[in-house]
Amino acid sequence: MQSFVMNNCVGPRRYLRYVRVFAVLARAPQLARLELVGTRFIEGLLEQIVDRHEPPILCFRNLQRLVLAGNRDSTAVDAGLLLLAGQQSLVHAALQIWHTKNALFEALSYARVRLSRLESLILVTDLMSPTFTI
Repeated sequence: MQSFVMNNCVGPRRYLRYVRVFAVLARAPQLARLELVGTRFIEGLLEQIVDRHEPPILCFRNLQRLVLAGNRDSTAVDAGLLLLAGQQSLVHAALQIWHTKNALFEALSYARVRLSRLESLILVTDLMSPTFTI
Protein backbone atom coordinates (compact mmCIF):
# COMPACT_ATOMS: atom_id res chain seq x y z
CA MET A 1 0.00 0.00 0.00
CA GLN A 2 1.42 3.37 -1.03
CA SER A 3 -1.44 5.72 -0.22
CA PHE A 4 -4.14 5.94 2.44
CA VAL A 5 -6.72 8.74 2.37
CA MET A 6 -9.61 9.04 4.81
CA ASN A 7 -11.77 12.13 4.24
CA ASN A 8 -14.86 13.13 6.23
CA CYS A 9 -15.27 9.71 7.74
CA VAL A 10 -16.91 8.97 11.05
CA GLY A 11 -14.82 5.83 11.30
CA PRO A 12 -15.80 2.40 12.52
CA ARG A 13 -18.23 2.09 15.40
CA ARG A 14 -15.94 -0.26 17.23
CA TYR A 15 -12.60 1.20 18.24
CA LEU A 16 -10.83 -2.14 17.85
CA ARG A 17 -11.35 -1.95 14.08
CA TYR A 18 -9.79 1.51 14.06
CA VAL A 19 -6.76 0.21 15.92
CA ARG A 20 -6.40 -2.61 13.40
CA VAL A 21 -6.50 -0.23 10.43
CA PHE A 22 -3.76 1.98 11.84
CA ALA A 23 -1.68 -0.98 13.00
CA VAL A 24 -1.69 -2.25 9.40
CA LEU A 25 -0.77 1.23 8.13
CA ALA A 26 2.17 1.36 10.54
CA ARG A 27 3.48 -1.91 9.09
CA ALA A 28 3.08 -0.83 5.45
CA PRO A 29 6.69 -0.17 4.39
CA GLN A 30 5.78 1.60 1.14
CA LEU A 31 3.18 3.98 2.61
CA ALA A 32 4.12 7.36 1.12
CA ARG A 33 0.85 9.29 1.48
CA LEU A 34 -1.26 9.52 4.63
CA GLU A 35 -4.19 11.93 4.61
CA LEU A 36 -6.66 12.08 7.48
CA VAL A 37 -9.11 14.94 6.97
CA GLY A 38 -12.31 15.45 8.95
CA THR A 39 -11.98 12.05 10.54
CA ARG A 40 -13.16 10.94 13.93
CA PHE A 41 -9.92 10.10 15.63
CA ILE A 42 -9.06 8.15 18.73
CA GLU A 43 -7.00 10.40 20.98
CA GLY A 44 -3.44 9.12 21.22
CA LEU A 45 -4.02 6.24 18.81
CA LEU A 46 -0.90 6.84 16.75
CA GLU A 47 1.11 7.40 19.91
CA GLN A 48 0.15 3.93 21.12
CA ILE A 49 0.88 2.28 17.76
CA VAL A 50 4.21 4.01 17.12
CA ASP A 51 5.47 3.53 20.68
CA ARG A 52 4.58 -0.17 20.67
CA HIS A 53 6.03 -0.86 17.23
CA GLU A 54 9.44 -2.56 17.31
CA PRO A 55 11.67 -0.80 16.41
CA PRO A 56 9.53 2.32 16.87
CA ILE A 57 11.07 4.55 14.21
CA LEU A 58 10.52 2.08 11.33
CA CYS A 59 6.78 2.62 11.04
CA PHE A 60 5.67 5.47 8.76
CA ARG A 61 9.31 6.08 7.76
CA ASN A 62 8.59 6.46 4.02
CA LEU A 63 5.87 9.11 4.35
CA GLN A 64 6.26 11.81 1.73
CA ARG A 65 2.89 13.50 2.17
CA LEU A 66 1.17 13.93 5.53
CA VAL A 67 -2.16 15.70 5.97
CA LEU A 68 -3.83 15.95 9.39
CA ALA A 69 -6.69 18.44 9.29
CA GLY A 70 -10.11 18.78 10.86
CA ASN A 71 -9.70 15.64 12.93
CA ARG A 72 -11.48 15.38 16.24
CA ASP A 73 -9.43 14.14 19.17
CA SER A 74 -6.09 13.87 17.41
CA THR A 75 -3.22 15.20 19.50
CA ALA A 76 -0.02 17.14 18.89
CA VAL A 77 1.82 14.02 20.05
CA ASP A 78 0.24 12.05 17.19
CA ALA A 79 1.35 14.73 14.71
CA GLY A 80 4.82 14.92 16.24
CA LEU A 81 5.35 11.16 16.09
CA LEU A 82 4.37 11.09 12.42
CA LEU A 83 6.78 13.96 11.70
CA LEU A 84 9.51 12.15 13.65
CA ALA A 85 8.91 8.86 11.86
CA GLY A 86 8.81 10.42 8.39
CA GLN A 87 11.60 12.94 8.86
CA GLN A 88 13.90 11.42 6.20
CA SER A 89 11.32 11.35 3.41
CA LEU A 90 8.60 13.91 4.24
CA VAL A 91 8.14 16.45 1.42
CA HIS A 92 4.70 17.94 2.20
CA ALA A 93 2.93 18.38 5.53
CA ALA A 94 -0.42 19.98 6.31
CA LEU A 95 -1.26 20.20 10.01
CA GLN A 96 -4.16 21.45 12.08
CA ILE A 97 -3.29 24.81 13.57
CA TRP A 98 -3.89 23.57 17.13
CA HIS A 99 -1.12 21.00 16.63
CA THR A 100 1.42 23.68 15.87
CA LYS A 101 1.97 25.28 19.22
CA ASN A 102 5.50 25.92 20.41
CA ALA A 103 5.57 22.71 22.43
CA LEU A 104 5.39 20.59 19.26
CA PHE A 105 8.29 22.35 17.58
CA GLU A 106 10.32 22.47 20.79
CA ALA A 107 9.86 18.71 21.20
CA LEU A 108 10.87 18.11 17.57
CA SER A 109 13.94 20.29 18.07
CA TYR A 110 14.84 18.49 21.30
CA ALA A 111 14.50 15.14 19.49
CA ARG A 112 16.82 16.53 16.79
CA VAL A 113 14.28 15.98 14.04
CA ARG A 114 15.61 17.18 10.69
CA LEU A 115 13.01 17.57 7.98
CA SER A 116 15.64 17.96 5.27
CA ARG A 117 13.35 17.16 2.32
CA LEU A 118 10.35 19.19 3.51
CA GLU A 119 9.27 21.58 0.76
CA SER A 120 5.95 22.80 2.12
CA LEU A 121 4.27 23.10 5.49
CA ILE A 122 0.64 24.20 5.48
CA LEU A 123 -1.19 25.13 8.68
CA VAL A 124 -4.97 24.80 8.47
CA THR A 125 -7.72 26.01 10.81
CA ASP A 126 -10.60 23.80 9.72
CA LEU A 127 -11.29 21.29 6.96
CA MET A 128 -8.41 22.23 4.71
CA SER A 129 -8.80 26.00 4.58
CA PRO A 130 -5.15 27.07 4.61
CA THR A 131 -4.07 29.65 7.13
CA PHE A 132 -0.34 29.81 6.55
CA THR A 133 1.99 28.26 4.02
CA ILE A 134 5.67 28.05 4.79
